[in-house]
Amino acid sequence: MACAGFIGLMIRLALGSVGQRWVATYHHTMAYILLPVTAFAITWVIAGNIALSLGMIGALSIVRFRNPVRNPFELVVYFVLVTVGVAMSAEPALGLVLGVFVVLVVYGVAVYERLARSRGRSAFVPSFTEGSAGHSVVVRAGHRLEDLDHSEFMVQRLDDLDSEECSYILNFRVREDLDTVLAILEVPEIRTELRSVETRIGQPPS
Repeated sequence: MACAGFIGLMIRLALGSVGQRWVATYHHTMAYILLPVTAFAITWVIAGNIALSLGMIGALSIVRFRNPVRNPFELVVYFVLVTVGVAMSAEPALGLVLGVFVVLVVYGVAVYERLARSRGRSAFVPSFTEGSAGHSVVVRAGHRLEDLDHSEFMVQRLDDLDSEECSYILNFRVREDLDTVLAILEVPEIRTELRSVETRIGQPPS
């Protein structure tokens, strides 16, 4: 039981260390520890007892999880935690191997993402529904900016046909990408154009 809870905790710490902030809550931490332990205890109790197994199935059917799942990955993690508990009860070595494998996959994907970012490309598409922390920026300019038009981080562009002004909405997974785009916007010509747009927007209508 202790090993099952420890594996669940390791999976929780691995996800948190690679930037998945949605697992950093108290409720997620306790769920990751207790879910494998609970699955282990249930499997150990009903092992070899058909009558008790049928009774446990009826009892467990009363339990309903009403908590909304943010994305399919969260559901997969819950399934992995239950599988770890069952495997630890039936074959402890298999449960340990499964836990280590999951942790290695989490860190492996994180390393792949960093390598892709170091080569100037993004491994994944930014999403507002991942449950992880993100960074969003709205840029207003007096004309179209070629650097932002071809940016992979742009999720929306709004054009004002009357004033020829343009607004960009950018979303970033990591702070380093945000700093890179902000460095581009620090070019004097762009900063002057942005300040002039903000001045015109702030003036009262004539």
